[in-house]
Amino acid sequence: MYFLLNKIANKRNILFLLSFFLLTCAAASSNNSYSTDPNTSLPPSNEDFYILYVSPVEHSHITALFNGNTVVDSNIEITSNHIIISGFTNIPGNAAIGRVQIIHPTTSTYTVSPSEITFTDPEGSTATNIFIGTIRVIETFEQSPLPYVIPHDVFVNFSNWK
Repeated sequence: MYFLLNKIANKRNILFLLSFFLLTCAAASSNNSYSTDPNTSLPPSNEDFYILYVSPVEHSHITALFNGNTVVDSNIEITSNHIIISGFTNIPGNAAIGRVQIIHPTTSTYTVSPSEITFTDPEGSTATNIFIGTIRVIETFEQSPLPYVIPHDVFVNFSNWK
């Protein structure tokens, strides 16, 4: 009989320890991570998250040509999803074809598609901004199994004819 009571007592201890362990795990895994302290809390689940994206495209990677002129780096603006070229003049009756080409270094973590966009002189002689196309910047990161594809709209800002 002593042997049987001893087995029952050990089973109760095991059940007690198992119950304690399960309750501790359940409390630790519950979503109590949000607090009112802004330095330590996580935002509510219905809040939008924004990630600041910095384009890997650099001024030195871009060549812009039009009517025999090449744009200098200071006339190229790159944002997270735009490339804006200025420094060309809108010449009336000009049939010149320009191009914007992006040549990424072989050591870079990105590629572009297409790597070149062509454009023509807009009609008239006034200052105007034209959208010439979209390139896709395809960037790979070690932390991500899939590449990021970020469209970059390309604009050319023409100045007035003299």
